[in-house]
Amino acid sequence: MDPKPDRSDKGRSHNKPFNPKVERFALELYAGKTPLEAMQIAGYKPSPANARRMANSPEVRARLSTFFAQERNLVEIEVMRARRERDCIAYSNIANYFEPVMEAGKPTGRVRVKDFTQLPREIAAAIQSIKPTKLGWEIKLHDKDSALRAIEKRLEQALEGQVHHEPGAVDRKSVV
Repeated sequence: MDPKPDRSDKGRSHNKPFNPKVERFALELYAGKTPLEAMQIAGYKPSPANARRMANSPEVRARLSTFFAQERNLVEIEVMRARRERDCIAYSNIANYFEPVMEAGKPTGRVRVKDFTQLPREIAAAIQSIKPTKLGWEIKLHDKDSALRAIEKRLEQALEGQVHHEPGAVDRKSVV
């Protein structure tokens, strides 16, 4: 006699492949839709009770946890990127944009603007504008520190769970 497949209390197999409609439902919840809206978008007949039940089902909650875990990894990368860019701007040095003019292998005391296609991205990202002047070039660097701090703070809040609901959490008040 074959052993019975492992089944949940609703008679559904735990090893069953994920249903595309359930996947769409979970994606819509993750995107911020209410359970009822997600149910309609996924192609189900709208039912507030079923929407609540489905949103709290183990398979949907597990899928939402997966989505939030994936997002967490991306947010961590963005936090590091924002910090790195802020540091590049905070420590940018105008000397990075110029090079000495040489004649017969000796410096002339003059400088010229470097070829910007050869600059590392971190250095080039700090440039706000470049314009010719009577005496040469004017290079203006960004003052983005406050904006990057705001982005970094928002991303850190997302990591702490302050921006999004916890994985699998459903706002029951939004279900009509």
